[in-house]
Amino acid sequence: MKRKTILLLFPCILALSSCSFTNSTTKVDDKELAKFDELRDTYSNSIDIPNASGSNLAADPFVLRYDGKYYMYPTGAGAKIRCYVSSDLVNWEPSSDKGLGSGICLSGKASSYPSGVGDYPYAPEVIYYDGYFYMVTSITGNGHFIFRSEDPEGPFVRISENLGKSIDGSFFIDSDEEIYFYGAGGNSISAYKLEDDFITFKKDNDKDYVQSLLECSMGAWTEGPYLLQKDSSYYLTYTGSHYLSRDYRVDYAYATADSDVAISSSFKRKDTVREGTVSDIDFGDYLLQEMSVTQEEYETIISAEVKAKSNKTKARRYLDFYLYVNTKLQEVMQVHIDDLIGERLIRGEG
Repeated sequence: MKRKTILLLFPCILALSSCSFTNSTTKVDDKELAKFDELRDTYSNSIDIPNASGSNLAADPFVLRYDGKYYMYPTGAGAKIRCYVSSDLVNWEPSSDKGLGSGICLSGKASSYPSGVGDYPYAPEVIYYDGYFYMVTSITGNGHFIFRSEDPEGPFVRISENLGKSIDGSFFIDSDEEIYFYGAGGNSISAYKLEDDFITFKKDNDKDYVQSLLECSMGAWTEGPYLLQKDSSYYLTYTGSHYLSRDYRVDYAYATADSDVAISSSFKRKDTVREGTVSDIDFGDYLLQEMSVTQEEYETIISAEVKAKSNKTKARRYLDFYLYVNTKLQEVMQVHIDDLIGERLIRGEG
């Protein structure tokens, strides 16, 4: 059998721009994981990301550890994805120029970027397998695309058509080299099985295999999955329900050793890891008080239920509010400008 190297990947869970990393090698008892703010030997800071291609905003960052270095990939804009490199998880620099410009690992035509799906590559993740680095990203929320490179700094080139499967796609390679794919869902995280080309989903009765992980749920929209294996056990983190909600949080579920990580019964929800990621400002209170939006309008807007027949002024006001917050507080909060929310409301796409 051809030897394949599999590396540990992990996400950087941000409270907008605050990263938290456990730097102790002491094993933490499972029930203590919920006491995030009480853990000792935990490092937390607000990271100033160096400017790359005109931006230092870094929503949805993913961190890959490879060959003694760390590579961070945040949500992109303008059909580009940036890459930052660090040796200590604290000090970051734009990746070297691989023909696309310093700090850019994926860009437009150079990557066979698909047309007609938008210019915002959401939540990229990268994994190493058998000589290649595979990147998955959901472009403007319009399904997933897979890109590939021989270098973690790129350039990444598209190798798939639109795979669908919602947003926030995440890879996992088990110890037996089975490959899994996880994505967001309306009520829970969805699990899929992949072939080793990273673009073909395994079948079940002639349809793509999929299971809703019912224990991995926020009770409504659930996103941001990431599966980690440690000491043979599995820990799946996920977030929800709406990232502008004051109750937006990170939960985790647990599966024992040798579990099938693509079936719902393997996982049991354990606890909340982090709660209230929007801590610097209460978006809801600002929207209600400063912009004179009624409670009913607020609930309608936040739940993204403004349809084409609805008052487009409300959707416009929401987008104006979001951009206002970004403009006023980006130095503190590092908020990524995400036009899609407003655009979807205005276009009536829900």
